[in-house]
Amino acid sequence: MTLLQQTVSGLWMVSVVFFWDLLLVSAIALPQIQRRLGAIVWRVERAAGAILMLFGLGIIWRFLHDLAVRLYA
Repeated sequence: MTLLQQTVSGLWMVSVVFFWDLLLVSAIALPQIQRRLGAIVWRVERAAGAILMLFGLGIIWRFLHDLAVRLYA
């Protein structure tokens, strides 16, 4: 892949993500959407927190497992 192709691909992806984000922000700014989100935002926050805690526990587990393997191997 040439430098020009990489540059064009990168610019394409950045622009697609940028316009997707603009679309989401425009939708979330609508009062009807804000009312619906207000009713479920606590569930989304709890789910995100649970997922982050699972990631953290996985990192700790892997660290402790690798440490034990190195110490007792």
